[in-house]
Amino acid sequence: MRSINKIILLFIFFAIGGCSEYLEEEPLTDVSIDFLYNTPEGIQTGVIGLYKVNREIYSIGPNENSTTLYFHAIHDLVIPRVGYISIIGQFDPNAFNPNTYGAVFTQRIWRHHYKVIDRANALITAAEEVEGMEAAEKQRAIAEARLMRAHSLFTLWRAFKNVYVRTEPTTPDNVFDRIDQPSSQEEIFAQLHEDFDYAIANLPWTEAPGRMTKALAHHLKAKAALWQEDWTTAAANAEAVINSGFYNLLPNPARIFTGDRNSEEALFVMQLAEGVAGGGPGNFLHANFMTRYYEVVGAKASLDQGSRGFGFLYPNKYLMGLYDSFDKRLDAFYIRKFYYNDPENLPPGINEGDEIVIEDQASYYRRAHPSCIKYFDDEIPPESVLSYKNVLVYRLAETHIIAAEAYMRLGE
Repeated sequence: MRSINKIILLFIFFAIGGCSEYLEEEPLTDVSIDFLYNTPEGIQTGVIGLYKVNREIYSIGPNENSTTLYFHAIHDLVIPRVGYISIIGQFDPNAFNPNTYGAVFTQRIWRHHYKVIDRANALITAAEEVEGMEAAEKQRAIAEARLMRAHSLFTLWRAFKNVYVRTEPTTPDNVFDRIDQPSSQEEIFAQLHEDFDYAIANLPWTEAPGRMTKALAHHLKAKAALWQEDWTTAAANAEAVINSGFYNLLPNPARIFTGDRNSEEALFVMQLAEGVAGGGPGNFLHANFMTRYYEVVGAKASLDQGSRGFGFLYPNKYLMGLYDSFDKRLDAFYIRKFYYNDPENLPPGINEGDEIVIEDQASYYRRAHPSCIKYFDDEIPPESVLSYKNVLVYRLAETHIIAAEAYMRLGE
């Protein structure tokens, strides 16, 4: 007992006598909160960091990237065969119930985009107050952050409708403020167009791949105007991009979704390439769309047949029927037939190169259905389901479609 008391007394002695000064924290890197929000260089660094936050939703995350494919699954052009993505595509009510397994989809979309909005708000507020920053640089930084904010708000509104506008950053004074009423549609679109207009006024037509531009701001403003049935605004902003002279439709559709996707038709490309500065982690986007042809005896995964996949989300007959038989996009965007390619394991009566034909409907949908290859990564081993290819988010072809619809609605 005496030994224990001596040890305690010695500990107290050294604890009291050994500390003459308080510990002062020193960051081991040059990036700190004070640097980010109170210096011109920090603001620029923060804007670049905002792109990293923006692409986080493309990381694998839970449920095979199904959250990223939310908008692919909820329209009438696909077959959501199975997997987590089918919970959304088949309009399972559990996908939207916060008390069930499906809540992971809606929660991740909600949290991700409000995280982008909050980080953008913090940068906008800081940039407006920072000293020593050239006016043009300040306006450009604010414009990128405002366009990023508008994009996330517009995405949230399209997904949920009942959303709220928030333009101030989270602080210790407001962190516990409860928002119990959604913003009106008028408030939401007023904020969207205010941000779009600021970006249009202060961003260049072109930038390094992956950066937001005046063209993207015009495109998103036109798209938002369609939702408001403001056909004149939609047409005018779409025309601004089409006639800018900086973007062109690619004559060969096979080039659109190959390579790094950073073509003259691309308005915004999410930079996800492995080993590239600003690149992102691997994802399962392509795997969700690719059928499991390699499960057929006599076939194996190969690059020319789209590598491996999960077979969760397919183009339906209606979508495929919209193409003429001679349309070059069919072979550029889809693999429609699969072939035996494993000579060492061919079934009796089957030759290498024969088309895989499956009569059983369930097996056909799992192993031989036409598959979309817009997210295909041709630089990975065919046995892998991971992809590191950049993702083409917005392109000029959509701008033309927006203009066409707007003029049709105007009767022109």
